[in-house]
Amino acid sequence: MLIIASYGEDGAPNAMNAAWGGVADSSRIAMYLSGGHKTVKNILKRGAFTVSMGDAEHAAACDYVGIESGNSVPDKVARADFHVTKSEHVDAPVIDELPLALECKLVSYDEETRLLTGEIVNVSVDARARRKRQARCRKAARHHL
Repeated sequence: MLIIASYGEDGAPNAMNAAWGGVADSSRIAMYLSGGHKTVKNILKRGAFTVSMGDAEHAAACDYVGIESGNSVPDKVARADFHVTKSEHVDAPVIDELPLALECKLVSYDEETRLLTGEIVNVSVDARARRKRQARCRKAARHHL
């Protein structure tokens, strides 16, 4: 599950989940998102967003930000018990609890097709995720020796 995050006009973080999207080429992401979402409105105004990968540990929180609308629940990121850090690369929040985030600048949004594309300017990987990957690689290497 993709979790898209942006800042609103007031600087408050907002997030939503999406199923229709993925990396489009080596430096772009493409997603189909309705323009009625608060997160999309924020992206169009601020020109930046992050895309994190939901994980099993945070499934309930990821589901919550998809069920609740930022148009009616302005503090839904906090209610999901997510914490954010401002990206050093784009004007968007990185969700601290999720292990991977693509930090993106808006390239385009087509209101008719609802296709939003972004340029990936940085990839943030939590240290916990790196350690898990390294451990899996060491285990696989030992198995093949």
